[in-house]
Amino acid sequence: MGDSVIFGTQYYRAPFPRRELWEKDLDNIVAIGMNTVKLWSVWSWTERDPGKFYFDDLDDLIELCGRKGLQIVVNLVPEGAPYWLERAHPDARYTSHDGYALEFSGAGNLPSGGWPGLCRDQPDVEDLSNRFLATVAKRYAEVTHLVAFDVWNEPNLDPSFDYPDKIFCYCSHSRRKFTEWLLKRYQNLEALNGTWNRAYSSWDDVKPPTRFGTYPDMIDWRHFWLESRVRAVKRVAPSKAVATHVPFSGYLGQEGKGGLGLTLSDEFLLAQKSREVWAYQLSEVVDGKRLRAARDEC
Repeated sequence: MGDSVIFGTQYYRAPFPRRELWEKDLDNIVAIGMNTVKLWSVWSWTERDPGKFYFDDLDDLIELCGRKGLQIVVNLVPEGAPYWLERAHPDARYTSHDGYALEFSGAGNLPSGGWPGLCRDQPDVEDLSNRFLATVAKRYAEVTHLVAFDVWNEPNLDPSFDYPDKIFCYCSHSRRKFTEWLLKRYQNLEALNGTWNRAYSSWDDVKPPTRFGTYPDMIDWRHFWLESRVRAVKRVAPSKAVATHVPFSGYLGQEGKGGLGLTLSDEFLLAQKSREVWAYQLSEVVDGKRLRAARDEC
């Protein structure tokens, strides 16, 4: 497609549309002038048993898109997680500020279920999620008509969108990791007290805010949630663009049951974080220590 503008549609959220519809649908997409389709690789559909990946549908659909002259974007969706993951790590269920832990369920845009996945602040969950991202990206890294991997479908919309009166995630892993993040950010308790306007005498007293009301602690809490999945994909597909997209522009003031304060959908912050992670990735062969520092920070 050269330098043409990407103009297309979101097409495949496994297992719909069914295989018998692909040929006609793609012909119609081409006929109306579109040049790109987005295809979802949902974790619960792709890795049905630990370490066993199913690619039959995506392999065939990606090949068919190429024959039709269509570019593709592959949307990697760990928010639809496999049910074996929940069995293995129930302690990593997303937990709200009032202690409500979310069990897996279906969702309107995830017919294969596993929504909303598990909290990535649990180290094993993060590793398994990154393995899924990297496995899919590596498989399609050399597909010439693939223009990008989308690594975060509407960041921080889930699970808050369906629970606008709740704030996530307050599992034990998130609480611990938040304290570690604050210590790296402020270095000492006096600096934190000066920013948050508190008088803590011990780090054991520092906890994430459980309600909106004071701004410094809530801003830090939401900023802490802004993490990146870029590295797992870029390691195996360095020549491909890595993207995310937002459901509405928090930066421009649009809201969807919470807006920027709740769902943290500032697309400029997301882009900045992705650039920072990729810059560290490029430095790996030159400065291993710097990369390790980046891993600690992200």
